[in-house]
Amino acid sequence: MLRSALRYRTWAFLIALLVLATACAGGVARPQGWAGGVIDEDTNVLYVGTMEGRLLAIDLNGDGSPIARFELTGDDNKRAIYGNPYLVDGAIFVGGYDGFLYSISASPSGEELSLNWKIEVSPDEPLVGGPVASDGVVVVGSSDGYVYAFDIVQEREIWRYQTGNKIWATPSIKDGIVYIGSLDKNLYALKLFGTDSQVGERLLWKFSTGGAITAKPLVMDGRVYFGSFDSTFYALNAVSGREHWKFEGSRNWYWTGAIADGQTLFVPSMDRKLYALDATTGQVKWTLETDGDLTGSPVVLSRWIAVPSDDGALYIANLSNGGNVEKCEIGARLRSDLVAVAQQDTVYVNTWDHSTVAVTVKENGRPDSLWRHITNKDKWKQDWRDTKGGEIC
Repeated sequence: MLRSALRYRTWAFLIALLVLATACAGGVARPQGWAGGVIDEDTNVLYVGTMEGRLLAIDLNGDGSPIARFELTGDDNKRAIYGNPYLVDGAIFVGGYDGFLYSISASPSGEELSLNWKIEVSPDEPLVGGPVASDGVVVVGSSDGYVYAFDIVQEREIWRYQTGNKIWATPSIKDGIVYIGSLDKNLYALKLFGTDSQVGERLLWKFSTGGAITAKPLVMDGRVYFGSFDSTFYALNAVSGREHWKFEGSRNWYWTGAIADGQTLFVPSMDRKLYALDATTGQVKWTLETDGDLTGSPVVLSRWIAVPSDDGALYIANLSNGGNVEKCEIGARLRSDLVAVAQQDTVYVNTWDHSTVAVTVKENGRPDSLWRHITNKDKWKQDWRDTKGGEIC
């Protein structure tokens, strides 16, 4: 009975996303993305994707005030960001629901972030997963089923690789290999370097599962870790693709990617649980149960782990054993990945009510909200602050 209820909720979630995925074609409704953010630690600026289809620069040195923003161009019914922005070498790469890949300068000029370039990846096919860049190449998957690689400097396509279904996942790149999942139920390992004419076989290996793959793979210590819609979490040899172990303890799908701290994996599942697994064996170290589906990745703080839940709460737990659980009742769905500066105790949360919330975790593990930034105000530099921002937790 419980498993059936979990499956029903998950299918409802996926159907809602599928409605969004077809809305732009029929003009039914404007999509609302749930992108996370990325922090430029040199300038202490948070770049976050908003539900309105904008990239917003927020000053973390003070009270969370906005610095600049960039609005995706094109039709309103296609203006959304679902995948996380990616920052490298002063450029922010954003995959748009409008099918364009954007390169945006991380140096604000006045109130606007300037566009370096944009490339239409595939006409009328949205980009749901985020891009990732390495060694002068940016890679993104498209709903047309292809993985695309673009030369950042020359602003041109280098290669593409076709999978058997839509790609809603964000890739990972490690040691010249691109790892990416597809709705065709396979995880692919592809050669990053060389054009199609220079590479005899782009595909190194693929691994088949029993369900679609939307989670970003985690590549660490020679292994690649990811979850599937078959309710199984896998650990593979990153070079050969051979299975090392698998965890079948979840009662529902894996939508988002795992993170790691040393030899512990933290794996969010849509069965409302966060699993702490041994990276070598896959054995469960501890489990944290929430009241909502987990569709956003957690983040490791100095001594704590912060976990976003679709029940509208941010959960804080002891990193070593999952105990001493505290909650910040934000009150809106949390579907985005969390973002924080490593080894610091402030986490930034995107919410389903058009806001970004900064929450700091005290030494005793109790959360305390610092500010709440409302992203859909017309006077976005004057009216961004929510007066209840410091009273959420």
